[in-house]
Amino acid sequence: MQPAPAPTRRAVAATLMPVIRGLISQEGPRKVGHFDDAPEVLEFVGSHALDSLAPLGTSCPDHFLRTKIAPLVLAFDPATQQAADLLPGLEDALAAYRAGYAAYYQRCKHPDSPAMRDPNPVVYLIPGIGMLTFAADKATARISGEFYRNAINVMRGASTVSEYRGLPEQEAFNIEYWLLEEAKLQRLPRPRALAGRIAFITGGAGGIGAATARRLLQDGACVVLCDIDREALEGTRAALAKSHGADQVAAVWADVTREEALAAAFTETALAFGGLDICVCNAGIASAAPLEETSLALWQKNIDILATGYFLTSREAYRMLLTQKLGGSIIMVASKNALVASPGRRPIARPRPQSCISRAAWHWRGRRTASAPTWSTRMRCCAAAASGRAIGGAARGFLPEGFAGGAGRCLSPALAAQTQRLPGGYRRGHRLLRLRDLRQIHRQHPECRCRQRQRFHPVNQMDKFVTPQLDQAALAAQNAPLLAALQEDYEALGRGLARRGIDIEAVTRAVASFGVATPSWAVGTGGTRFARFPMPGEPRNVFDKLEDCAVIHRLTAATPTVSLHFPWDEVSDVAALKEHAAALGLGFDAVNSNTFQDHPGNPAHPLSYKFGSLTHADAAVRAQAVAHNIACAALGAKLGARALTIWVGDGANFPGQQDFTAAFERYIESVQAVYGALPADFALFLEHKMYEPAFYATVIQDWGSSLLAAQAVGERCLCLVDLGHHAPNVNIEMIVARLVHARKLAGFHFNDSKYGDDDLDAGAIDPYRLFLVFNELVGAQARQAPGFAPAYMLDQSHNVTDPIESLITSAIEVQRAFAQALLVDRAALAGFQAQNDALMASQTLKRAFLTDVQPILGMARARAGAAIEPLSAYRASGYRAAVARIRPAKAGGGGGIV
Repeated sequence: MQPAPAPTRRAVAATLMPVIRGLISQEGPRKVGHFDDAPEVLEFVGSHALDSLAPLGTSCPDHFLRTKIAPLVLAFDPATQQAADLLPGLEDALAAYRAGYAAYYQRCKHPDSPAMRDPNPVVYLIPGIGMLTFAADKATARISGEFYRNAINVMRGASTVSEYRGLPEQEAFNIEYWLLEEAKLQRLPRPRALAGRIAFITGGAGGIGAATARRLLQDGACVVLCDIDREALEGTRAALAKSHGADQVAAVWADVTREEALAAAFTETALAFGGLDICVCNAGIASAAPLEETSLALWQKNIDILATGYFLTSREAYRMLLTQKLGGSIIMVASKNALVASPGRRPIARPRPQSCISRAAWHWRGRRTASAPTWSTRMRCCAAAASGRAIGGAARGFLPEGFAGGAGRCLSPALAAQTQRLPGGYRRGHRLLRLRDLRQIHRQHPECRCRQRQRFHPVNQMDKFVTPQLDQAALAAQNAPLLAALQEDYEALGRGLARRGIDIEAVTRAVASFGVATPSWAVGTGGTRFARFPMPGEPRNVFDKLEDCAVIHRLTAATPTVSLHFPWDEVSDVAALKEHAAALGLGFDAVNSNTFQDHPGNPAHPLSYKFGSLTHADAAVRAQAVAHNIACAALGAKLGARALTIWVGDGANFPGQQDFTAAFERYIESVQAVYGALPADFALFLEHKMYEPAFYATVIQDWGSSLLAAQAVGERCLCLVDLGHHAPNVNIEMIVARLVHARKLAGFHFNDSKYGDDDLDAGAIDPYRLFLVFNELVGAQARQAPGFAPAYMLDQSHNVTDPIESLITSAIEVQRAFAQALLVDRAALAGFQAQNDALMASQTLKRAFLTDVQPILGMARARAGAAIEPLSAYRASGYRAAVARIRPAKAGGGGGIV
């Protein structure tokens, strides 16, 4: 078959690549493409031997690891078909390839084989057109193509002498899933935040465009620069290619006012990288004149570039995003002169007082949801302040669309702090609105009795994690000198466990998959009834809190979710909060309501909870509390949470103050009202506490009251156990067993205590009790107890330590107790119990508890790209000092109970 003309080959490839990219990136990381129509490739894909040779794969192990066992051949005849003729059968062809790969894995796998990897093809061969390759990054896609081109040369040479034979299937599998190769893959650094993303930037040769490109490249994106100035464009491309690699950067000339030029530019983008995720509309001019001196030609030039150019660019981008069906971001950069012109710049702005907005940046967000219900494209428009400070902030503000998938978002939920300083707050009788930091909480008090500032997102001045010492490369560098000792300790422990019949790898995998939620309120300094001593850099609202929580997860790989508390963490833009969390690699655990405090100024809480909430004698107060809990669940559902936790301080401080029976009945009635309004897949967690703030009698004072209420309410109403909410020396592990038996265990709030609800760091006082709790949990899991699916969360108050350090330590201690519980010899334990051998049964537990599982925890973190020694890495990062420079200090005060 003769190859198609070069323009046809390029057109077909540009049509196919975004479609293929969309289909193979739906359920995994985004892929980047490469197109190759070299003479030897065209000869091979057009030969009669294609159908017989392509399925044989390559014969070189190095090639095979890059190209997979075989390519996908797409039947095509350029003489009689168009690119559109390939599209209808493409999805079926990919499905067949994936099914064939899964069958190959099942035929060849060994008992200890790693899990099946991405079953999508890497190499795509199209007769008459050439070869497409897709991989996690551009360099890998290009190298995979080069390897397959070498394989083509081997096939040609072998066929001229004798007959080409590929590797036997089992041998190919053994190479692809070689355990040492898997170990190497596990040790690869985590992909950067925008790895696999493709960005197109108009005005890419200018200052803002180049700064934006540099920022995106730093986060791992591939960038296409587009500009009308050819010389400046090439200079910028060469400079960025030198600093970030030639594979990552491409350049294309275009006049944004011409449809055909932009269409060609996006075609080149598809050929260069395979598709699009981010379009930054940035091309602009700064020509202007006073209104009375503005010529029609100048007016039209502004309209052509700043309006028509943005329209044409975003339209072409939107078409490609629709083709991929992966979502994406369209970012429109504009001057604040478009809204309120500075003196001498009035051709497109009506006169307005300048004083109110001289330091402002306007952040507008619109949303357009595509007809396909599973994805959406978001458009962002940012107008920079006249001072120009927004440029750096906007260039720093790009974050990934979300590690957990879903719709696209590339601009961070905030611009730079300087550009977010909008007029707001209190008028105080003055003409101008008071300016202050958007994230400053009223009276600089802790979250109690405060709400978040609405409408605008908080600032993210962090370069992902504020300090470069917390990025992937820095953590890998910190881990490097520790790896040899860790490996030695891990192997020694593995040999010891093997003698006990325990597979260390199975334990490590279980530990790596274990997660505990971080409470949003715990990243701030706690307090007592007497005083609260704030520390520098405390979070000022929920967006700050998520950033702190992300640092904990970044270092431990153990805290993937966050539990929010409403109304402390309320925001008006729930979608932005969810996207911000996803951009930081976080999800949401159970949400919490707050009816144990009054909320002055909150119209949803006009009545006081001084004498109770869900059990109050006044039906109006109870109705208010019920409505608040229902609203919390609705917010949680929007965020992706699947449970609501209710804890109330209702009770009595004096004998005779409360009718015990009536109060308990009112509690059940109120909780039933909340339960009836929950989404069908939402659980309700009831939390008990022995005392405080009620010191004589608390309505839900123990697990028995909680269980009675849960049984009265419904199947999805469960009992949450806080380790500090019991009398001293209570047998909490037995409570766990009882609730598991009743199928009513919701989960845990982990902490530790000496006297009462001390909310100390988990494992700080009694690590053996924590182990005994996990012994019951692991035992329930091992016997597959019905309805067993507990949620785990830390719940602590940090008065004298850095909250992040305490939460890091606690997450590790919870993991440690879990790992130790996995080492219990349950068969031996059951035997000793059956024989009434009390001492040996106790020693069986002690043996597991006394085993040093630190190498398991360190290896699990190292494989996840986290820190082998998280606390040391955190202190070395300087994170606290960095956020202290960004976040204003809070005043101290009394009554800081969290």
